[in-house]
Amino acid sequence: MTCGIESGDDWNYEWYKNNNLLRDAQRKKYEISNVDQTHAGDYTCKGTQSTGRIYTHTSAAVTLTVSAGKPRLRVDPQSSVYTGDTVTLSCETPYPSTDWIFFWKKDSQYIDHHHHHQSTFSITESHPGEAEFSCIGQRLNEQSEESDPVRITVRERPKATVNVQPAGHVFIRERVTLTCGIESGDDWNYEWYKNNNLLRDAQRKKYEISNVDQTHAGDYTCKGTQSTGRIYTHTSAAVTLTVSAVKVKPTITSNPEGAALTGNTVTLYCKLHQSAGWTFYWSKHTQSSENETITNVYTISSVSLSDGGQYWCRAGRGNPVYYTHYSDALWVNVTASGPRSGSTEVIVGVSVGLSLILLLIIILGLICCYMKSKGDSAAQPSDDTYYQIMTIVSYTEETMKEQHNQMMSLNPRLS
Repeated sequence: MTCGIESGDDWNYEWYKNNNLLRDAQRKKYEISNVDQTHAGDYTCKGTQSTGRIYTHTSAAVTLTVSAGKPRLRVDPQSSVYTGDTVTLSCETPYPSTDWIFFWKKDSQYIDHHHHHQSTFSITESHPGEAEFSCIGQRLNEQSEESDPVRITVRERPKATVNVQPAGHVFIRERVTLTCGIESGDDWNYEWYKNNNLLRDAQRKKYEISNVDQTHAGDYTCKGTQSTGRIYTHTSAAVTLTVSAVKVKPTITSNPEGAALTGNTVTLYCKLHQSAGWTFYWSKHTQSSENETITNVYTISSVSLSDGGQYWCRAGRGNPVYYTHYSDALWVNVTASGPRSGSTEVIVGVSVGLSLILLLIIILGLICCYMKSKGDSAAQPSDDTYYQIMTIVSYTEETMKEQHNQMMSLNPRLS
């Protein structure tokens, strides 16, 4: 700073800061080689001669403002965050002091209640997307520049789901596997809870119970965590595990019920109320091994007499396999069917045909006799001969009707 006096006389110089005499400033120029915040203020000067008896007017004040520089904004956590996470902003000025007031901006807009005496500010992000934050420091008549912005990416918090195998309803001594599925592909640590209590021995994606008993019944949930728990998923919906102490017993039925004719189809059903994940096994008293089906239906096509007998079923699931009780025995009766309709039609047809041929031969013979006797003028045909012929014709008609009715009774389709 230079103190200029319009008179060319040889002056002594006095410098003042905020009206206080600066003892180390006695020349025309006052130099500050390394400005800091303490040098800010109002500066004036004047000239004196003859031990101060001759002096100039005091100059008008010149205000020296010292900028605080650009603060540095830190964000914790610095990586992308999830909805519901709290982000802490720290505004670090070049000259730390308790006199600072801080202003915070989000996407170039001041945040409500944006001035804080603390250099840190926390905000919870509830919506996915990107946001840009910055800060400004101020004290007395000093204000810092605006910090460089920091961009934060907010992602939707991943969801966790629990899958249970073989089913939510199991039996004692079965093996149960609970799997925690997280939609994000990140590398998660897993936490398992039973009735909202943390399971200390369950820290993997799969939680296995090798030999279930009734103490394992309850509501199971899971979630994923990262970075010592500061990043985490939603907690999954609860899956209820029910444990039954009584082993289940299926019921076996057949269709048709009762006796089945050879050549027809017989279907067996193994009915089980808890049907999730079961494989079905079928036994017969004459077989040493079981037949296996994925469904609870076992079909015997074109049964023969050897298919008759006692049948049982049971179900199993898991690895190692947990089996149900065997069902009660079911008798399947198979009977031989009658002759085929085509054979019956041939037999009846041949019988009727031979009868008709024989009767026609008899009738023709009698007619010939009758015509011969009628051609003899000396003798008239006797009434006995005519009656015999008509009786045979009537008998022939009745025989044909009887044969026809017999065929109809054996096979109505011939009508």
